[in-house]
Amino acid sequence: MRAHGRGRFVLLYEIVFPIGLLASNALGAWIVPRFGWEAMYFIGGIPLVLFFLLKTLVPESPRWLGERGRMREAGDALAAFEKSVKGPLPPLGNIAEFEEMASRHPKRRRLDLIGPAYLKRTIAVALLWMTCGVIQYGLSTWLPTIYKTMYHARCNWR
Repeated sequence: MRAHGRGRFVLLYEIVFPIGLLASNALGAWIVPRFGWEAMYFIGGIPLVLFFLLKTLVPESPRWLGERGRMREAGDALAAFEKSVKGPLPPLGNIAEFEEMASRHPKRRRLDLIGPAYLKRTIAVALLWMTCGVIQYGLSTWLPTIYKTMYHARCNWR
């Protein structure tokens, strides 16, 4: 992503989660009284159906296939992509050039996340997600108790 629009993109990416939480809470408040809490399990299963659909509908990345030495499949994926674009793409060259380019790309390992290049970023992201989790689940767990003890709220939906 270019630097010009990166900030907006990251903001939109990060704001999807809280919007999803609000939408799921509102949807749950509407569904549970009408259809019962069991209906939420069926709704929660929709991503599983999407997983199988998307796995068959979305092609694998040619770059990923190329890095794993699956050049024929990478070429097929590129050809399928070229068919979907409006105009022809410039030719890549021969397969040997593509293989050489894939071999130059450094291999990444999970241990790189705690290596010197990424350690500070890994810690920052981990702390952000832990903080979000503590706040989210802490509020979800403690709010009913706070409402009941501090504000003497009662549950009338039963």
